Amino acid sequence: MHIKGSKRTYVDSQPGIFVKEVQRLECKNPVIVIDEIDKVGFNSMKGDVSSTLLELLNPEQSNQFRDSFLDLEFDFSEVIYICTSNSIANMLGPLLDRIEVINVPAYLPIEKLNIAKNYLMPILEKEYGFSQHQATPTASSSHDAATKENVTLTDAAIMEIINHYCGHEAGVRNLRKALDRVFRKITAKIEY
Repeated sequence: MHIKGSKRTYVDSQPGIFVKEVQRLECKNPVIVIDEIDKVGFNSMKGDVSSTLLELLNPEQSNQFRDSFLDLEFDFSEVIYICTSNSIANMLGPLLDRIEVINVPAYLPIEKLNIAKNYLMPILEKEYGFSQHQATPTASSSHDAATKENVTLTDAAIMEIINHYCGHEAGVRNLRKALDRVFRKITAKIEY
C-alpha cells in the first residue's frame, strides 16, 4: 500500500491510496477512516508511513500534499479523518498531537447481551442453517427438520459466556467466537 504513490519510472507505478480514494469517491471532502493508527510506526525498509500521515493530518500541510505518481499538489484540507486506536499509549507523539481524542467506553455486559441476542445469534442461526421459526418435523424428513430448528440460549447462558469466556474485551469479537463454538457443537450433535 503506497500512501504517496510511486514514481512513474517504477513498474506497476500508481497514485497513492488517498488520491485513488478521493478519485473513486468523486468528491474532495470525504470522510476517511484510518483503522488502528496506533500500529503505525517508523519503518525505513518500507518508507516512513508516519511522516506521510503527519503531513495529511496537519491542516497547514494537507493543502499542499504531493503525490509521487501525479507529481502535483493535491488539497486534502477538506477531508475529515477518523482514526481508530486500541490504545493511545502506543501512538507516536506527533500523530497524537494532530488528533482530537474521543474515548469510547467498552460495552457493558447488558449491552453485549442485547448485541448477542439481536444481532449475533440471528447471523449465526442463518450461517449454520437454523431457521428463525421452530420447524415441525415430518415423518418423511425428521433429520432435515431437526437441522432447521431454532437455537435458543437463555439470557443466563449468554451472560455466562460473556462473563467467563470472553475475557474483558471492550467489543464483541470474542463473544462472537464463543457463540460460534456453541453453534458448531450444536451442529455436530444434530448431525450424529
